[in-house]
Amino acid sequence: MTRLIAASMALLALAFGASTATAASSGGLVEDNPAAFTMSSTETNGFSTGCEFLPDGVVISWEGTLHSITLEKLEPNGALTIQNTSVASGKATDEDGNEYAFSYSNHFKITETTPGSGVLTGTMTDHFSLAGNHIKLNNGFTATFTTDGTFVPSREYGSPIDFTTGLPLCDPL
Repeated sequence: MTRLIAASMALLALAFGASTATAASSGGLVEDNPAAFTMSSTETNGFSTGCEFLPDGVVISWEGTLHSITLEKLEPNGALTIQNTSVASGKATDEDGNEYAFSYSNHFKITETTPGSGVLTGTMTDHFSLAGNHIKLNNGFTATFTTDGTFVPSREYGSPIDFTTGLPLCDPL
């Protein structure tokens, strides 16, 4: 659900201009949005879900920018297709000042199920990795999602999110 909410928010941002955005030469919308995460074995981004692969007592956090490119296309049958790629990378730190390199990417492509319906469905691929101070995380998934609330994973690795609730586990962005 978190990713579905994020995708829906991206669609709203397109409609209402909720971030720093510029037009790309491809006709797409390029956005740089503030982003942050905090994760531990007991909590991820304020949710009591936590990342089971982190040692007790370690809290890793980061603040920076999520770079996003969104393309919209009207298909020959009149259906709207939206494609988005979002990425962030950098160095996160823990409470002792240890540094962790991380990389995040999310890509989705959705198309209206019926032209003009406003209900879009498609595939989302998400990946988050983090390494440093003897910790290595590698989490992600591929899922089919629909903007009316359906989210069905077809592949997952690590412990990215709780697919029942949509809450983050070891994939905080």
